Amino acid sequence: MVPAPSWVSYGPQAKIRSKSFIPITTDIKNGYRLQAAELDKTCSGEDIPQKILILNNPSNPTGSVHTPDELRSLAEVCRKHGVIVISDEIYALTKFGEIPFEGIAGYYPEGTITTSGVSKAFSAGGWRLGYAMIPDELNEITRPLSAFVSETFSCVSAPIQYAVLPGFENYESVRNHVELCRDIHGAAGEFLQQRFTEIGLNCPEPQGAFYLFPDFENFKDLLTSRGINNSEELSKRLLEETGVALLPGSDFYMPDDFMGVRVASVDYDGAQLMQDFPQSGKATLEMYTSLFPRLADACERLENWLQWIYYCI
Repeated sequence: MVPAPSWVSYGPQAKIRSKSFIPITTDIKNGYRLQAAELDKTCSGEDIPQKILILNNPSNPTGSVHTPDELRSLAEVCRKHGVIVISDEIYALTKFGEIPFEGIAGYYPEGTITTSGVSKAFSAGGWRLGYAMIPDELNEITRPLSAFVSETFSCVSAPIQYAVLPGFENYESVRNHVELCRDIHGAAGEFLQQRFTEIGLNCPEPQGAFYLFPDFENFKDLLTSRGINNSEELSKRLLEETGVALLPGSDFYMPDDFMGVRVASVDYDGAQLMQDFPQSGKATLEMYTSLFPRLADACERLENWLQWIYYCI
């Protein structure tokens, strides 16, 4: 079971293992965060002896972060139905705001496998070191999992292992870098969400990671009149006619006719931005355009495109 919208590769990974794949469509009014009632309804309707929930928190593609109360309620449902949770927390250190991130393992330790890696918060995108934390209650899967991994992924190269040691052994040595990147991601997300809202798109405020999930539902009739009937066609037309690259919501297990798209907010000169970003970690509205010129330009193109197709009818 995977909340939708959700990262694209969970489905193929499940199918490789001959598992049934069940997307649980979430609601924008909840910021696309999975709710306990939605999970309970799905679990009750599926006659499958062993259920697994993949929970990506913070989320790619929505930027949502579950609240402690939501995690507590989800844990109760998982315990009731004997669900094993794979909590993908690759973006845990890119949660915005002053309140520290919490994972579901804090509320459901006996049934949660937590996975993460160094590619996101540690800015090591090509250094594919990942890890899983498995509770004692599930240790019977550790040996077969290790055997499977050794035959499938091999091991992480020695230079990468040595390179990541400072992050694990002495986090304080890299904390400033990680938190600066987090603040930049937060400012970029805030800027895009505000601009999307001004344009007339629906878009929950991102709370972590570096993605947003706006939709063009308010313009659906207009888009349909121009021959755009699904998110794939919408993304294709936007790329061809504006040069703005987005991913269709259907790739993330949303209905084909839902006009949602995934936006990545990392389109800027990172080295320059790390010099220009205010030391306070807080950017003002006036600073956004100069800090994120490509993002500002993309929003301008989207707005102009919507106005253009409106007047071309």
